[in-house]
Amino acid sequence: ISNFVPTKRNLREALLFYFHLKKNAAESQRMLSEAYGNYIPSVSTYEY
Repeated sequence: ISNFVPTKRNLREALLFYFHLKKNAAESQRMLSEAYGNYIPSVSTYEY
């Protein structure tokens, strides 16, 4: 198991990737939650 903890930059890059895939905030949050667990911001942060 990896000890990787995503930084703000990692999350920003992932959100930009999901944006280009036409994913909405809820879908992006769900996908990041599956990948990173509890280290992600809330859905309202994505909507901003």
